[in-house]
Amino acid sequence: IKSFRDKHLNDSLLFLNLLSSIDLKWIDYGCVSAVPSSAPAHTATTQHLALRLSNAQLCITVIRRLGMKIFVSANDVCAGRENANLWVLTNIMLIAAKYRENDALNHTNT
Repeated sequence: IKSFRDKHLNDSLLFLNLLSSIDLKWIDYGCVSAVPSSAPAHTATTQHLALRLSNAQLCITVIRRLGMKIFVSANDVCAGRENANLWVLTNIMLIAAKYRENDALNHTNT
């Protein structure tokens, strides 16, 4: 990633992989759509856009179910808006910190 405007963030796969790296149970990869890498955002077909939107919706849904408040839409993420990508990544970082804190508490109580 070179910046939060990087077009590789449009398919949300990085965000989904980050969530999965925190806890494997959170992402069902059967629901994740593989967007061909040969389809850049500016020449993407309607089908590619639908796949990207589906991934972004899944990512935002998981973040919300984990208790975070996210104020961007899947369309913002797919459009590559810098603030949307920053907000999603910030929420994932907060989830990781919260998960690590809860995990540490569980290990000290046992």
